[in-house]
Amino acid sequence: MLSLSIVPYILVLYIFLLPYCRMHVGGKVALITGAGQGIGRAFAHALGEAGAHVVVADVALDRAQVVVDELTTKGIRAIATHADVSKEDEVSTDS
Repeated sequence: MLSLSIVPYILVLYIFLLPYCRMHVGGKVALITGAGQGIGRAFAHALGEAGAHVVVADVALDRAQVVVDELTTKGIRAIATHADVSKEDEVSTDS
């Protein structure tokens, strides 16, 4: 559960990170976990609008697909994928 005490820090990061991202993400791929809702969804939209191609990863594939539909409506290249980052075998780089 996200503690409300860290919300101001997240907002500060968002305010200072977003202008930097807008200048440097064109044509890059942004993989955003938890992008099916909340802050992850907001970052998916922000990075997509900044020119990144977006991979929307979430534990609920249907929520991820809704965000992809929103992004593609804006002309942003995006795909949805299922990912549960709490499970090591789903995020491991080992083949």
